[in-house]
Amino acid sequence: MSDTGYMPTATYSEKGAVIPDGTSIFISATAMISATGIHGPTGPTGASVTGPTGPTGPTGPTGASVTGPTGPTGPTGPTGAGGVSGPTGATGCMPPSRVFGTDTSGKMLSLYSGSETPDTPPTNWFTTGFDDSAWSSPVEAFVDGSYAFMIFGGAHAVWRANLPHFTGTVSGTAVQEQCLMRYHFTAPADVCYFRIALRAVNQVDCWLNGTHIGASTPIHGLGDPETDFYPSTSLLTTGDNVLALQGILGPILAGGSIDQAWLEAVVDLGFPGSGTGATGPIGPTGGGGPTGPTGIGITGPTGPTGPTGATGPTGPTGPTAPAGYVNAWSLPNTATLAPGNWTTVLNTPGLPSGTYQISAVIDVDNSSATGGAVSAEMVYGSTVQSAAEAFIDTGNHDSIPLPPFPLGYDGSTSLFLRAQPSVTMAAIPTDAATGGGPTTQIAAISPGGGPTGPTGATGAAGSGVAPYIVLSDQKTSGTAGGTFSSGAWRTRTLQTIEVDTGSNVVSLSSNQFVLAAGTYRYSISCPAYQVSRHMAKLYNVTDSADIQSGTSEFTDSSNGVETRSLIIGRFTIAASKTLEIRHQAQTSSSTNGFGVAAGAIFTVPIERYTIAEFWKE
Repeated sequence: MSDTGYMPTATYSEKGAVIPDGTSIFISATAMISATGIHGPTGPTGASVTGPTGPTGPTGPTGASVTGPTGPTGPTGPTGAGGVSGPTGATGCMPPSRVFGTDTSGKMLSLYSGSETPDTPPTNWFTTGFDDSAWSSPVEAFVDGSYAFMIFGGAHAVWRANLPHFTGTVSGTAVQEQCLMRYHFTAPADVCYFRIALRAVNQVDCWLNGTHIGASTPIHGLGDPETDFYPSTSLLTTGDNVLALQGILGPILAGGSIDQAWLEAVVDLGFPGSGTGATGPIGPTGGGGPTGPTGIGITGPTGPTGPTGATGPTGPTGPTAPAGYVNAWSLPNTATLAPGNWTTVLNTPGLPSGTYQISAVIDVDNSSATGGAVSAEMVYGSTVQSAAEAFIDTGNHDSIPLPPFPLGYDGSTSLFLRAQPSVTMAAIPTDAATGGGPTTQIAAISPGGGPTGPTGATGAAGSGVAPYIVLSDQKTSGTAGGTFSSGAWRTRTLQTIEVDTGSNVVSLSSNQFVLAAGTYRYSISCPAYQVSRHMAKLYNVTDSADIQSGTSEFTDSSNGVETRSLIIGRFTIAASKTLEIRHQAQTSSSTNGFGVAAGAIFTVPIERYTIAEFWKE
């Protein structure tokens, strides 16, 4: 008999794989091991059982992101645009010329009222279309029947209140008179400067071509300043223009003084010149170029700013600045003038070096028992540059203007005004009767030319200083001007060219002078003594034609007063012309008719009578 074999059991285990998170999985199984019995038969082989699959391990972490390369730099922006040109400079304006001064060529209507309210003027009397043919001509006013009012620049007072109604019927009643005046003057199309100056006792109102300009400030004497207006040149019309004036006197009680009732007006016009103006401003800088685009990937750096645009071209030359006063000196106190001696009245401290137009006027009072002559001179260093003479009766005073002259001043040489009378007189600083503004003065006027503009190309050179001419009748000390015969136009003596800054502009022979072709401004002064009414004129001998009449003047045939007829204006000649100055008087006057000699009383360098100034544009 066989024994049954003992079959022990055994346990098998095997470690599983390690998953990424470090967890170990074990797989186990129990197997039956068959052993050969000692005596029994071999048992069957035990079956092998596979253990189950372990769970899936967790997902691993995401890998790191790698940065891409830097994108390329954007392109450079385009060049900025060029600067804009500066504006064109305006044409310069020449110094003004006097084209009108009140005289007897206008029309006047005098309105009287027996109360403080004057008569009512005609409707629209101040307009251009008003018919003034029925009005009378103005007349010059006289203080005492022998002295004409000669105020500023040759203008004249042309109305004195004439109140014949001062009778017993209005005794003690306040009365008033009104004066209406109309004057015509011609203006060209290219006026660039316009000034109206008014002076009157009480008040004068002014209209131009029907437009009210304004009213003057009332004054009380000849030394008081005028009232200036600068209307727009657009109010002028090319050709004929009408200046209307309205003066009012009063109220004055019957029997009151009316000797100071007068009015006057002047018109100055300036015309375009050719001087170089100031340099125009620099054109603005061009804009910068735009920023370049962003690069691909990481943003590339900003593209550099485009270069600055080129500077714009320099603007054209700016306008010439108008002439202006650099300085003026006034007499501070009364200065005694001893007979037979030159007395320095006024000098010019602080005047810098430069080119100037010098002008001067001296107001002289004669308180001596007799009338006498007085000479005045402007002196530079030891050289007389300008001179004038006058005769002043006892108890009177007179303003004596000296002819203006150009001067290149060195900044140090003495420039002064001096005077010498034949009897004791005095230079006065203001009108002694009224205490008005300064009347003894020296003025230095700079030439045109505005300040230099900002940096830029210099404009083209201007034409420079215009040619200046002075012609005169000069005689030795003590020699009178000569006999003035009435009844016809008499040719004034001219034998001296004092100044000629041009080249072949003027020649002089036998009291006639030849001017080259061109446009000229002029100022001519002709004295007369004891000839009653008189007038000078500028005459074209070549064409047998008058160019311009002078002011209407009066010097009593029995009193010792010398007056001057002034010729002021502007003309153009297409070719050279022969000219002369003519003069006509109401009454003949021997020896002194063409001017009284100051050297008959004291020694003077020269006697100067007719003086003619010309500026060629």
